[in-house]
Amino acid sequence: VVSTQSTWAFEVEAFFRTIGNFFFIFLGSIGLGAFIGVLTSLLTKFTRIRDFPLLETSLFFLMSYSSYLLAEICEMSGIVSVLFCGIFQAHYTFHNLSLESKLRTQQLFEVLHFLLENFIFSYIGVSMFTFSHHKFQFAFILAAFFAIAVARAANIYPLSFLLNLGRRTRFQQISSTCFGSLA
Repeated sequence: VVSTQSTWAFEVEAFFRTIGNFFFIFLGSIGLGAFIGVLTSLLTKFTRIRDFPLLETSLFFLMSYSSYLLAEICEMSGIVSVLFCGIFQAHYTFHNLSLESKLRTQQLFEVLHFLLENFIFSYIGVSMFTFSHHKFQFAFILAAFFAIAVARAANIYPLSFLLNLGRRTRFQQISSTCFGSLA
């Protein structure tokens, strides 16, 4: 049997089902992350867990991770869930922690941030040289750097001007502001 319909035909029903799935997954992930964040806040506020700073820090960290795991189990977005869990934890839970736990939690996340950022950049750097089909074109690389510099200048200077219109202390428009990440 030969099909007379094109395989690339636009289906309105499939389109709206896809949009509905997107919003269901996105809003469900937000709700799940917010729920875990508020639950962590309530646990730290209404229990005596502040008497055990190490346990308090562990709870803070593991509840964030459980938000990710729970979202993945429910076939939602773990990244969105952990993002909103972190937003709620930073806004509500962090203020309920004891002083020692606040310091420990801050240091833990700083160390994790440092280690994971270095791992990612190292991994990307190593994988760049292990892929055998790279073709380096230095004219393209130089043109890309030039385009980045021009785009940054086209954004930084006009935006600095607009921000300085309503400020008493003005932003300085120096070259390091524009080319800071390239320097």
